[in-house]
Amino acid sequence: MIELDGVSLIDTPGMREIGVCDVEEGINRTFEDIAELVCQCRFSDCTHEGELGCAVQKAIKDGLLDRERWEMYLRLQLESGWAKEKKQQKMVEISKKRKELKKKRY
Repeated sequence: MIELDGVSLIDTPGMREIGVCDVEEGINRTFEDIAELVCQCRFSDCTHEGELGCAVQKAIKDGLLDRERWEMYLRLQLESGWAKEKKQQKMVEISKKRKELKKKRY
């Protein structure tokens, strides 16, 4: 472990990446204000990218929601979705391998 100006750097041989997984509930709790705004949009399938009646974009325009906070929320949602997708792919791979092993046994 190396200390650099109050930041700890840990070398973990063999580990390629560290990411978030299964954090949907934590994201929603941390960004309750945004989750509330999303529910106030005129349309339930709002993409929050310019639709008429978008509560999120209105809050940003009115200065009630910081654009950087919104962008951080989007990045975390994207990463969380990516992690969930990777986990699902891995489960499918494991299931296939188990089926192959069972076939070989019989």
